[in-house]
Amino acid sequence: LQGVAMRNLYLTELEALVPQDWRFIDNYLYTKDGTTLIRAPSNVTGEVVLPPEVTTISDYVFYKCDNLKSVVISDTVTIIGESAFFGCVELKELVIPNSVTVIGALAFYNTSLESVFIPNSVIEIGHQVFSGCDDLTRFTFENTTGWYFFDNEEKIVMDVSDPEKNADRPSNADNPSVQPWKHLLFS
Repeated sequence: LQGVAMRNLYLTELEALVPQDWRFIDNYLYTKDGTTLIRAPSNVTGEVVLPPEVTTISDYVFYKCDNLKSVVISDTVTIIGESAFFGCVELKELVIPNSVTVIGALAFYNTSLESVFIPNSVIEIGHQVFSGCDDLTRFTFENTTGWYFFDNEEKIVMDVSDPEKNADRPSNADNPSVQPWKHLLFS
């Protein structure tokens, strides 16, 4: 039921399929212990405040929740799954807490986020996380060193220290193995 297979199901259909180790709380689907948010209702509106028990926001949780405007992520969350907020076109406000270590690919694809701050705690970011975020005008990494990605098993360093210097060029002229962060996260 997780991931792609779930994105087209409505909660009424899900209720009949929910395994015993999952549970519904206020129309949100969680693991039985409440630590993993599996699915949000597709008609969620306004602001969502995640409970402090949540440590993982699974893949596709808020997939195309068109009326979601802001999310308060508790400082217990460590993982934001792949496509977790994909297509939330009204999502403008979200703070990534210093507890998050992983942000999955396409996590914020096609949202209306205007500003993003990546805290020191984040050690892994998937591809195209902010692709389609046309309103995103401010993007800051708290930790500007040690970022890299793998291309055909070759480790490639990303230079995030000076976004203006590196943002749009295919590679750093001084060191061709250093790739611009903007290309990896936005395209």
